[in-house]
Amino acid sequence: MMKFSLAHFPKAKQKAIGLSFAFTFLFSCLLLSSVVVYAEEVALVNPNFHSVATGGYWNSYSTWEENRGKNCAVDDCVLPNAGDEVEINGVVLINGSETIAGLLVDETGLLQNRNGYPYTLAINGDVINNGTIQNNTSSVLSLEVSGNIQNNGTWNPYKTTLFDNVEILNTTTIEGYLVCDGHALIVNLPNTVTFASGLGDASIFNGTGVIKLIGDIGAPISGTISKLYISGNNKNIGTDITISKIIFERNTFISGTTIINGDVEIDGGVTIQNRNGYPHTLTINGDIINNGTIRNNTSGSLSLEVSGDIQNNGTW
Repeated sequence: MMKFSLAHFPKAKQKAIGLSFAFTFLFSCLLLSSVVVYAEEVALVNPNFHSVATGGYWNSYSTWEENRGKNCAVDDCVLPNAGDEVEINGVVLINGSETIAGLLVDETGLLQNRNGYPYTLAINGDVINNGTIQNNTSSVLSLEVSGNIQNNGTWNPYKTTLFDNVEILNTTTIEGYLVCDGHALIVNLPNTVTFASGLGDASIFNGTGVIKLIGDIGAPISGTISKLYISGNNKNIGTDITISKIIFERNTFISGTTIINGDVEIDGGVTIQNRNGYPHTLTINGDIINNGTIRNNTSGSLSLEVSGDIQNNGTW
């Protein structure tokens, strides 16, 4: 094995070489640590069931490539079951409540309920959506998810229910109601996830990332998420929120008794006021920075109870 010694160099040269090695080693360690910090997890789906490009009803043998060339009257044709990971290539209509082990929707894929009927698809694994998941024009599609979600397309079923702690692995927008069902929705840096509809029950938001809420907020929210943005314009809040940092970036009505356990920041140009015609109270168990306007509506009143520091740069 080759050995290297500094003994053959003058002392000044030894010192310079030593510093060079130390700098190179330190730079390499910093580079490796940055890779670890910013590495993103990727959802894993390995489909063993594939829809044909023309699509069809979920429960039709002809919808699946695995039955191509078979005479299902005499051959053993198959349909996806709870142990299968499924790839959607065309327009596939769910015509019964189904359970599978994983889901991949391609760019040309569209998954929705059979028109006029409410159905549920349970996925006991990861979901990668590069296409569209949505309700049909009549009735609804509901999802139950136990694995992680990577959404690069349109996600707009009636509701998404978590059957385990679920991480959303990229910056995206999720439409339809979110139902945590006692589990945590996780978002980590560098990702921001926007929920464009309402929350179906008490929500737990964990992780180092950012969550934005567009709809009305009437169910309790808690968790370790670094920042929660109230982003729906002229939406109503009437619940308890326990998050370390809440930022109001759109006009908001306080509806009912609202308690925020965390620091609050109100962006410039944003107005916080009571729902018109009602007296409501906003309690902030933390600091508040107001860069916008806090006021009574034209009818009724807004009362504030603050236990932390106040920085008012706007109208109070």
